[in-house]
Amino acid sequence: MRPYRNSRYLKTKHQTASGLDYLSSPTGVIAEAQQAAAAAFGADHTWFLVNGCSGGIHAAVMATVKPGQTILLARNCHLSAFSACVATGCRPLWLKPEEDRVHGVAHCVMPEELTAGFQEAKAQGLSVGAVLVVSPTYYGAVARISGVQGGP
Repeated sequence: MRPYRNSRYLKTKHQTASGLDYLSSPTGVIAEAQQAAAAAFGADHTWFLVNGCSGGIHAAVMATVKPGQTILLARNCHLSAFSACVATGCRPLWLKPEEDRVHGVAHCVMPEELTAGFQEAKAQGLSVGAVLVVSPTYYGAVARISGVQGGP
């Protein structure tokens, strides 16, 4: 193969385009957008992800659940949640999502199921580190978050 020499491209100095930001440590437009999103969501902070949700789910589980703790986890959650449990060393306590028998799909975990999950964890003497609720589901169902209460 012939060497690639004397290219104008290789001789040109490339600089970062002005007005762009850095996702891992935003200080400009991305930081402003994340602050605006947090305000819209009513959250203290919001972080944007790229390339799918697996990295975000891993980070969320690893940041909230300690090894040996329990995570309340819906059976229809993203597969990355299972590998996050393995990586974290936590124990899942499975929650049954609402079943749509007409269409043969699972929807959201209902508030009653979440309360039952907390009660089961308490009865077993488990320490719950986090709850992972799938909302919206892959089919567009949205959980009744307002009906979900914190742990006992």
